[in-house]
Amino acid sequence: ANARERVRGESRRGNSLVHVMVIRGIHDAPSQGVFTAPVTLFGKVTVLKKSPTTKRALERQDDALALITRVAKQVEPLMKEHDWKVGELTEILPAQAGLGGWNLNRGTKIALRLRPHNAPDTLLPFDHVLSVMCHELSHMKHSSHSAAFYAFLAELEEAVAKLQAKGVYGLGSFETE
Repeated sequence: ANARERVRGESRRGNSLVHVMVIRGIHDAPSQGVFTAPVTLFGKVTVLKKSPTTKRALERQDDALALITRVAKQVEPLMKEHDWKVGELTEILPAQAGLGGWNLNRGTKIALRLRPHNAPDTLLPFDHVLSVMCHELSHMKHSSHSAAFYAFLAELEEAVAKLQAKGVYGLGSFETE
């Protein structure tokens, strides 16, 4: 995988504090997979149908939905452990090339970039999107990018790695192609 640069910050969207993660770099092709169980700790999981800038239909909507669902399934055991729920998990394709995601009001809505800025008909790799998701979930406990936030992010990433090493992918089951 190519090296990536992470930039973190906060911004305001109306009266709500939004935590953002910016990632710069293009990565390897996404992993493939098919899910056999629905996500349960997310109220809604959605992907974009049209580009927000060009308004043209986006390719690979089914693949995008499979990718974001796989990410959701991977973090569900951690969410259950922390008693977290997310109202909506959605795809974004912001004009800002490096914006990787954001968390609105500690899980009311989490948005993730699934597509590279310069190639919106392709998808970012699973591990990349999963890393951004862990970052956004860390905001469920720590709103600012403090030392405690980064320590907790490292704990989440380690917990995900342990689940993956054990072959645990969500609260249901996951089959690779």
